[in-house]
Amino acid sequence: MSKWIAWLPFTVEVCYEANHPVYLVTKVAKDWFAGTAFRKGVEVAAWNGVPIERAVEVAGDQNPLGAGNRASQLALRLLTLTARPFVVLPPPDEEWVIVGYRIPGSRTLHEIRVSWMVSRCQDSSDRISSSAAGFQNIRKLLFASQKKNVLAKPIETKYGTFGYLRIFNYEVIESESGDFVKQVISKIKGLPKDGLIIDIRANPGGRTHASEPLLPVISPDYPRRPVEPQRLYFRNTPLALKLCQILRNGQILGPQGGRPWIESIERGLQTGAEYSAGFPFTDPKACNLKDQFRYLGPVIMVTDALTRSAAEFLAAGFQDHGGMVLGIDLTTAGAGGQVKTHSDFVSYFHKAADSPLKSLPHKAEFRLPFRRSQRVGLRSGAEIEDFGVKRNYEYRMTRTDLLKDNRDLLEHAAGLLASGKLPVQQA
Repeated sequence: MSKWIAWLPFTVEVCYEANHPVYLVTKVAKDWFAGTAFRKGVEVAAWNGVPIERAVEVAGDQNPLGAGNRASQLALRLLTLTARPFVVLPPPDEEWVIVGYRIPGSRTLHEIRVSWMVSRCQDSSDRISSSAAGFQNIRKLLFASQKKNVLAKPIETKYGTFGYLRIFNYEVIESESGDFVKQVISKIKGLPKDGLIIDIRANPGGRTHASEPLLPVISPDYPRRPVEPQRLYFRNTPLALKLCQILRNGQILGPQGGRPWIESIERGLQTGAEYSAGFPFTDPKACNLKDQFRYLGPVIMVTDALTRSAAEFLAAGFQDHGGMVLGIDLTTAGAGGQVKTHSDFVSYFHKAADSPLKSLPHKAEFRLPFRRSQRVGLRSGAEIEDFGVKRNYEYRMTRTDLLKDNRDLLEHAAGLLASGKLPVQQA
């Protein structure tokens, strides 16, 4: 898969003032714009002569941005203004962009021409090749001072001292999923006990086995009600049945292999039912361990429209087991389908005499969603794919958030933790 990227040496993000979107430059590559007025904090008013709101609306019209709902598509379109991971997107048509901007406190419109740069992204991962992951890799390469999957720290607010846990992605190999969960739990243990903010904004996902086992640690309904992992189901087709039969053993499709789905698909092919029954991908035993550490303070989870895949499973499971979600956007991305690469399916069917799958020329590759997800518990049967996880509490980012490390957002989340309104686990 391609590791080449095109990028501009700055990022643009949106906040709201008087219910009106404002687009700010929030990061600038070091020493790039010396001697100009263009810097972090300037307000972007136009893009190649087009008003910025309209430019965001039409950005990506010619580009396949992948699965997700309307909120996710708009968020991704904003990212395409300054970054293009070639693993999922074509290069920009233009060689440079003309950015119209205003300095804070002034209404004078300035313009600057910025050329696209193309380079190889050494930090890009073949394991997560979604558009959201590609954008995250570009930002890490250009701007991130620390490149770990997880950040944990105490935060001081006017409401008190609380724990803050940021999970940037679940980009781990399958065999390391358990260790990743243990690492996250260890970090939670070291945080203040009066309340915890779990921030999974812009988390593109990765390994579901690295996300769902965290649910018993933070979910209010546990252990009163055991944790149920999200369920996955197939469309009832002969090829889906053959896949489950080929993978009936092992753990590629689930803790019991493909066996739980076989009878359901066979029955569906007889009755004409469109979809199979749903069964978990994550082993329920891994989500209900004896002597599991539990965080007994209130927990609030923060999401946005770029929260995808395994991160959505965490948000959905948390909400399905009594937790509350503070959303920057109305929903998460709605990218809840399980995917495999074309070459994965070729390898699965390689011993089948009548396999319809062949390797692609020149090592070409693409990802294919083959199972959809269903929620459990309080929202049993609801879809994650397309619909995403709807927020319990609304929040709109401010100028201070974008320029001063989410200061207003964290204060707002801390206020919810201190309110006494959030459910907590019973000791």
